Amino acid sequence: MSKKKPSDKQKEQELRNAYITSTVENIFSYVDNNFSKADIHIHSSYSDSVSTIEEILEYVQNKTDLMVIAIADHDRIDGALEAQRLTKEKGYRFEVVIGEEVSTLDGHILGLFLTKEIPPNLSAQKTASEIHKQKGLAIAAHPFYQSRLKDIDEPVANGVGATVLINEKHHFDALEITNGTPVFGRANVKARYFNRLLLFKAEVGGSDAHISHAIGKGYTLFEGKTAKDLYQAIKHRETQALKARWSPFGLLKYAYSFLPHALRMAFFTVLLGPHPKRHEIINFPSRIKIHRELSNQEKQEHSIIRN
Repeated sequence: MSKKKPSDKQKEQELRNAYITSTVENIFSYVDNNFSKADIHIHSSYSDSVSTIEEILEYVQNKTDLMVIAIADHDRIDGALEAQRLTKEKGYRFEVVIGEEVSTLDGHILGLFLTKEIPPNLSAQKTASEIHKQKGLAIAAHPFYQSRLKDIDEPVANGVGATVLINEKHHFDALEITNGTPVFGRANVKARYFNRLLLFKAEVGGSDAHISHAIGKGYTLFEGKTAKDLYQAIKHRETQALKARWSPFGLLKYAYSFLPHALRMAFFTVLLGPHPKRHEIINFPSRIKIHRELSNQEKQEHSIIRN
């Protein structure tokens, strides 16, 4: 019995599929060869992480494909300076940026590419100005996450929120719209939606890692390989904020490491009372509606590009 010859329509479809496959492979190849990942928000044992600088550097070297990292401890840069020194000394393949997660009166701000420590408890505007004096970058860290829990020993996650972002728009270089912390999902969605609706700032991602296993769970994709390339990409709004999937084991490890801190926060919150709830100037739609609106926006952008 002779095989049925494919019709012209089938041949045309096969050629189209082959072309699409080849195009996608070329795109992935281009991205692999020309773009890199950076985790711009990592904590060390110099502040409230369980991971030492040495453990962080070894993890990045052997367990990730990150080309740039920023050690951004709370209100100090000595850990970042140590990390940068050790990276050069040991010849690691990646670069370390000096960062600091500054506790301002209005919420947390990431300072990147610093040369000196930024003092805490200044306004958001003053903090950003101090960062820019060093030719650094001022980034709103997890801007829409505010914990109402309290801790007298360690900082508690506190974003600057919508009001500060609007009033001080010109003082921020970027927004952290992807934070790798497992419970920050809705806050991430809000940050992405708000930025694309009103601010149009550079979008960056960071893990906010407090254990080594969390490193790279949020990251920034940029064109180039070096810290200098990352700086230019953020300045020119040519970055993309992405996240990596947590494994069940990783989530268990994270929960186990966070448990003592959570119990301590619960104790002090009961003792001292919670932080007052922040009333924002914008009412966000549901998470589903935000996703739908962002998806429609991306489709429109792709349609414009194709046409």
